[in-house]
Amino acid sequence: MIMVLLTGTGNSILQFFTVLLIFVLVLVVTVYTTRWIGNYQKKNFVQKNLEVCEFIRIGNNNSIAIIRAGENRYLVVGIGKEEMRLLCELTRDEITDYGITPDTKAGTGSFSATLKKMLEKNNGTNDKQ
Repeated sequence: MIMVLLTGTGNSILQFFTVLLIFVLVLVVTVYTTRWIGNYQKKNFVQKNLEVCEFIRIGNNNSIAIIRAGENRYLVVGIGKEEMRLLCELTRDEITDYGITPDTKAGTGSFSATLKKMLEKNNGTNDKQ
């Protein structure tokens, strides 16, 4: 009778560790597959003539984006639920006035330095008025 209990308990523990091992393996395969697909899409779907430089959401279904088209053309586009509208066109100098260069990606650089440049620029324009 003791042998039957040990066999049943041992079998349950073995099943638990087997299921746990399968779960961990599926998780690892999922992580590496997701990374592989992401790298594949990044390499194969890179656009050389179009790039979204900045993007800001201004409502549930509305946003504004600065899009680089070609080398020196920057378009400010309003994006709605069912439409896109060209708001204006910017030059490279207008974009770099605030310390944000089109070459830098979001999340790089110092936020305090960019804020300081923007405040200095705005204070300079307010003094002239």
